[in-house]
Parts: sequence; structure tokens; C-alpha cells
Amino acid sequence: MRHYLFLFTLLGISSLLPAQTDRERFERMREGMRKEYNAYRKEIERVYADYLRQTWKEYQLSQGIKPYENPKPDTLPSIPKRERPAYNELQAKDKIEIPVTPKLPDLSSDKSTILRGKQSVSISFYGTKFQLSHNLPTCHLKSTDTKDIANTWENLGTPDMHLLLSDLITIKQSHRLNDWAFFRLIEETAKQLPQPNNANTRILFRHFALLKCGYDIRIGLAGEQLILLVPFAETLHERSFLPDKESKKKYYLFSDQPKTKAGSIYTVPLSGKENGRIFSLQTQEDMILAEQLVKRERIFRGETYTASINKNRIEFFNDYPSCDFQTVADTPVDPKFEKELFLQINPRIQSLSISDALRWLLHFTQSAFQYATDQEQFGMEKYLYPEETFFYPKSDCEDRAIFFAWIVRKLLHLEVALMLYKDHMATGVILDQNINGHYIRTSDRRYLLCDPTFMGADIGRCASSYKAEQPVVIQLKHK
Repeated sequence: MRHYLFLFTLLGISSLLPAQTDRERFERMREGMRKEYNAYRKEIERVYADYLRQTWKEYQLSQGIKPYENPKPDTLPSIPKRERPAYNELQAKDKIEIPVTPKLPDLSSDKSTILRGKQSVSISFYGTKFQLSHNLPTCHLKSTDTKDIANTWENLGTPDMHLLLSDLITIKQSHRLNDWAFFRLIEETAKQLPQPNNANTRILFRHFALLKCGYDIRIGLAGEQLILLVPFAETLHERSFLPDKESKKKYYLFSDQPKTKAGSIYTVPLSGKENGRIFSLQTQEDMILAEQLVKRERIFRGETYTASINKNRIEFFNDYPSCDFQTVADTPVDPKFEKELFLQINPRIQSLSISDALRWLLHFTQSAFQYATDQEQFGMEKYLYPEETFFYPKSDCEDRAIFFAWIVRKLLHLEVALMLYKDHMATGVILDQNINGHYIRTSDRRYLLCDPTFMGADIGRCASSYKAEQPVVIQLKHK
């Protein structure tokens, strides 16, 4: 019996040897591939550092594009009594079509485990705490000499830096952060990590991080201050930019100092062939941010409508670059806010016809919000996202037009567009039925005008001061 046990034991050991050898061979192969990849990555970083070492060229910046801010009426127009609507149709002055957003490549991550290193830091990000490991060496840019910039940039390329970037990409994916939110996450990481210990080093850190994450981003110099030059798919307002004539991109200026202004900057010569993922302000998914809920109430026809709003999202929107109306109107609204508000509105309109439900929603938007121009409320032009309109005490015409467009698309599933006048904005809605009123026609669509700022006006009613004006039609996504 003892001989049989010895034989079985020997056979078992011999059967394990090939598998163990295979595992060892696999581990050696994987380690060799990792070393080969790291060597390749270091060579790419060395080549880019050499690119930064060349003589930088001076470029003139284009001044920031102004937002649409023609003076708006100080008071709301109200409808004259006993005036019956008549059919009227006007051709649109112009049409801004829905932009085609190219499919952006996903950011890659090596799926590494967060909290790997001996040192860790808690990064605060709109109420959320992200715990990150950071075994990074202290980095300090001593001067703005291009050789010093290139050397410090190349020294950032440590294995621990790449593991940190992998963790940040994992956070982006798990919290569904759009490009702007990821841009801000990298900025906050640079500010809250101890290693980048001055403003220029933080800019260099951000440039390295975003470039290695696959974005198209450039670095420049304004006086003694390093800056980022960032291309966006959308038009940003009030921000100087470097136009690249060959690629048609606009590289917008961002810095570690909020009020950086420059007429010209120095950067590596433009080639028009920069690769990488261009930044976008578009939000395809609902981002996951920590909740800090505050209640807001609106009163309509004697009834109170209450909804909870995540203040962290409001702070995030406050940091959003000023941009075009389409981006604001097509940004997804917080699902919890939307559900809570719609649970109160739906019972009021579910038994109504489409036209009567549209009428109810229009009168709700006209009456439930107080009016004030952006200059009165914020001291500057500010386009509000729908939940911001519910959050802030007052709103103006474009805020209401965007809010109304949102609830009509969501609750009635109708196609809408924004109607931009010289000093006003309303909403256009496509209805299958004919209703007497004011219509705006484009080459392929006819919109019934609905004005959420024209107090008491029915669907199809147009204020007399705008009846002869041809608006610009801003098409929105049909949700």
C-alpha cells in the first residue's frame, strides 16, 4: 500500500511539473513584453521631449468669441386681452443644424488596482473623494527654458506615473465623466498632489497626463507662465485661442491662473498634423457625482412643485466653459431630479391631448419662474442648464426656452428647436395638427412658435415686436 501511495505521489508531482514550467514560461514572456512596452513608451516620451526642446515660435492669439448677449427686455411682455391668434408663417433667417459629433476613441487603461502604492492622497472632486496612490518623485520646473521644460516633462514618465494615469482613466470610466469632467479631474489631481509644487509644474503635469491619455493638447508660454492649448469640438466663449489654419482647429488657452490674458504666446511650431482625441463638452451619459441635495419649489396655479437638485452638479456647471446653446440644451439632466419633477407634472397632463398638454407645459414655464436678465442675476451672460433654471431664483428668455424644450422632448416626445431673435429666444415645436398661430419654416420643417417668456401667451402666439423678424433656428437632438 505504501508503494502505491509513493507511486501516485510521484505521478502527481510529475504531472504538475509541465504546468509549472508553462506558467513560469508565460510569466517570463509577459515580463519581457512589459519591459519591451515600457522601453517603447520611454522612447516615445524621449522623442516628444526632443520635440519640446526645439525653438518655440511666437503666435498671435485670436480674441475670445463673445456669447450672444444683445440687451434683453427688462420686463416680460404680456398678451393683450381678447386678441385671437391668426395663422402666420415666416421663413427662418438661418438654420443651425445638429452638429455631427465624431465617435471618439475610448481611453485605454491597464485595469490596475487603485491604492497600490505606499503613499495615497484623497482627491476632492465635486463632493466625491477619490483615493489615489502616488509614488511619484518630487517634480519641480525651475525655469521656463525649453530644455528645462523638456527635461522635467520627460522625467514625469515614470512607471508610477503611468499607474496613476491608469487609475484616473478607471475613475473616468466608472463615473462616466465626459471630457471636460476628466480635464477638471486631472486639474484637481495636479493641485492636490504634493509633488507638482508650483503653477508651471502643475501645467506640465496636466499636459503630460492628458497627452499620455490620448488627447490632442499643446503646451505654450505666455511671458513666464506655462499654459495649455486645448482644442474643443464646440465653440467656447470669452476665451482666447490659437487658430491652426491647416487643421482648422482652435486651441483654447487654459492656465493655472484663472485670469490669464495674452496677445501672443510661444509654442512648438504648428504642423497641422497633431493627432489625438479632440476634447468635447458633449455628455453622452449621466455622470456619477456625490449627492448634496437641496430642495427647490415652484408654484403654478396654486399648486407647489418640489424637486431635489444636486448642488454638486450646480457647482460643476458653474465651472463649465461658456459655450453654444445646442450644447447646453442637449446636455442630459440629472435623472433623479427629472423623475421627481415629472412624477408631479405627469398626472396634470396625461389625460390631455397633445396640444393641450403642450399648452399646459408652456403656461407652467411662463408662470412658475421669476424673470431677470443674466446681468441682473449674475453680472454676466450665463446660459442655464434645465436643472439650474429650477435651482436659481430667476431666469431669462434663453433659460426658459431651453427648459421648455427639455420638458416637451421628454414628456411629449415632440421635435423642438430654439428660435433665436436679435434680443430674445423662444422655442419651436413640430406638431402633426394645424393650429392657428405663428409658424417658422425651414427648408424641411415647420415649427409652431411657443414663447415661454411671453406671459399668458398661448401656443402659436408671437409677441408683436417679433412677428416680422426672421429668427435663426437652432436644431436640437430629438430625445
